[in-house]
Amino acid sequence: MPAECRSASFRNTGRHHSGIAVGIARNTHQLPEIRSENRKKAQPVLTDILKISPQFLNIIVADRLGSLWVSAKPSNAPLAISDRRHFIDAQNSGRFSSGEFIIGRLLGKPTLSFGYPYQDLKGNFSGVIVVNIDLDYSRNILERSKLLAGSSYSLIDRHGVILSTGLDPAAFIGKRVQPEMFRRILQGPESDCYLGPGLDGVLRFISYRKLRLDNQQTPYMYVRAGIPVQLSLEKANRALLVNLTILTVFMAVAFCLAWLIAKRSIVDRIAALQTASQNLAAGDLQTRVFHRVKGGELGELGRVFDEMATKLSREIAECKRAEAAERSSELFLQAIIDAEPECVKLLGPGGGLLMMNRAGLAMIGADSLDKVWGKSIYPLVAPEFRDAFIAMTEGVFLGREGTLEFELVGHTGRRLWVDTHAVPFRDHQGEIVSLLAITRDITARKLAERNIAALHNALAERATELEMANRELEAFNYTISHDLCKPLTLIGGYCQVIEDLFAPDLDPRCLGYLKEIYGSAMGMSGLIDTLLDFSRLTRCELQRGPVDLSQLAQVVAAELHLTDNRRRVTFRISGGMTAHGDCRLLRIVLENLFGNAWKYTGHKEDAVIEFDCCDLEGETVYYVRDDGAGFDMLHADKLFVPFQRLPGSEGFEGFGIGLATVERIILRHAGRIWAEGEKGKGATFYFTLCSADCTGLTASLRPPGRSAGLGAEPAALPVRSG
Repeated sequence: MPAECRSASFRNTGRHHSGIAVGIARNTHQLPEIRSENRKKAQPVLTDILKISPQFLNIIVADRLGSLWVSAKPSNAPLAISDRRHFIDAQNSGRFSSGEFIIGRLLGKPTLSFGYPYQDLKGNFSGVIVVNIDLDYSRNILERSKLLAGSSYSLIDRHGVILSTGLDPAAFIGKRVQPEMFRRILQGPESDCYLGPGLDGVLRFISYRKLRLDNQQTPYMYVRAGIPVQLSLEKANRALLVNLTILTVFMAVAFCLAWLIAKRSIVDRIAALQTASQNLAAGDLQTRVFHRVKGGELGELGRVFDEMATKLSREIAECKRAEAAERSSELFLQAIIDAEPECVKLLGPGGGLLMMNRAGLAMIGADSLDKVWGKSIYPLVAPEFRDAFIAMTEGVFLGREGTLEFELVGHTGRRLWVDTHAVPFRDHQGEIVSLLAITRDITARKLAERNIAALHNALAERATELEMANRELEAFNYTISHDLCKPLTLIGGYCQVIEDLFAPDLDPRCLGYLKEIYGSAMGMSGLIDTLLDFSRLTRCELQRGPVDLSQLAQVVAAELHLTDNRRRVTFRISGGMTAHGDCRLLRIVLENLFGNAWKYTGHKEDAVIEFDCCDLEGETVYYVRDDGAGFDMLHADKLFVPFQRLPGSEGFEGFGIGLATVERIILRHAGRIWAEGEKGKGATFYFTLCSADCTGLTASLRPPGRSAGLGAEPAALPVRSG
């Protein structure tokens, strides 16, 4: 019996047992003796069922707690099965469930159990009906089957424990299968056949099958059967010997008959086929033979020969076209490589030159590739870079990319700085056969870098000189301010003393002179302080951070109102304007711009000062607008020049340093500032600030036209004095 048939027989036996067990459990559940839990009446019924089902060892019924209350094999001892797998799975799933190999607590025999949950009239779980399979009975049935001598079988539970076997049961039943054998069954398909060792180590043809219940993912049993390879081969060899003997006799007779027939009707046609084959082998692709060997098998062979010749002719023509296309592609690629202005080369192991374009040959000072082909390129690398170049080359042949800047010494002695990027070049099998590199001449860049480095050094020296000059200037400013402020203070002090002591004795003209002297001294002192503050703006370090410009503007506006609460000025300040910069310096910007607007609207009874922002080509632009005196755009280039007062500003106070201070702070924030105005109609000052990730100055201070559209009028936020 073949291994597959025996496996099917064993599988059917397992399915037969589980199917009968399901039927018995379901029918037992319907018995009134069971549903009423009448032990005296139920026990005889179960005993009768067991007598007509010798394949089962016992039938028991347990309540919902797992306590046995009736058994086909009588027992007075209390017994609990609540820890058994078949009871737990049946209770949890509510379906027919399988257990594992156990030694029965009631009978003390090995068995495989199935559990079927039953319910009371209300549908609640009441207990489990358990059917125990008699493994010895199953083994006896299999042993009585007509198995080949030396055949073996095994029934294995889900944990790899042998339930039954026909091979030395006493030695193997209850023990685990070798892990490798069991792993192959677990990881394999539902059923399979393979060549492997049996439980006794004998090489066998093995077949197995997984058995599982319909509602379970994990098989409850595995059936495994095997036939010794030697036994199978002995029978096969005997059958083969008999068949070969018969075949030899038959072939001898057939050969004699064929020879007689071929003598008359086949020889000429075969000769034609032979001639056509020789012509085809000689390159005659137009030879055809079907019209000479029509009819029968040779005619069919002639037709196939003609088809083969036609197909071969087409394939050869296609190959020739492909070869021509490949040659064209190679020429095209070579033309591209030769036209490449950078050096393209292939190097073999050891740096041997295999290919180089014209640009590369010119770079190394070679007339043609033939003169340098196969020679190592290592000697052309300057000695101080040669080890690094060799290391890069070896790394590429290990599969890594490489980049290196080095100095190249050509055959003519000319030295060049070059930058090489090299990658592995692989064949069709993926093996690295050479190094492909592109090399650029960076001599000009290196010279530029040297010049830049020299320029940087010069700039550093110049910066040091400027720093020293600034320190000297700062010391000078301090000395001058100290030396100037002291006499100015004395002049102002003496003027006040004279006025306090001798004012009644002085005539009005002399008293006016005295006040003029005092005012000039105080003005000079203020100008000196302003100059010192202006010079410090270029030296103080920026403390960047988020700044709420709207809040700063509100504070500055309130402070301006406190200086003169008689004026009626409306400040329109938009909310939510923020920037990234030095809060202290940006406050100075707003103080000067707002102060400038406050000053030049001083002649208006009702004035408006606006502060808002808009988006201009993706850049945030802030602006301060007033409706005051304005200015002539012809003089706009003098707005930010220190001490420059525009025509018409004589009636307003100031030193001409405020807008210059604003420009210096804006430039330190990498921004730009510009202004627009019209005489008698007010002025608008625009400025930008660099964002948090800004690393350099923005574009030049080109003022955009008013037609650029700086946004709608901001909502009015009146701030009126009392």
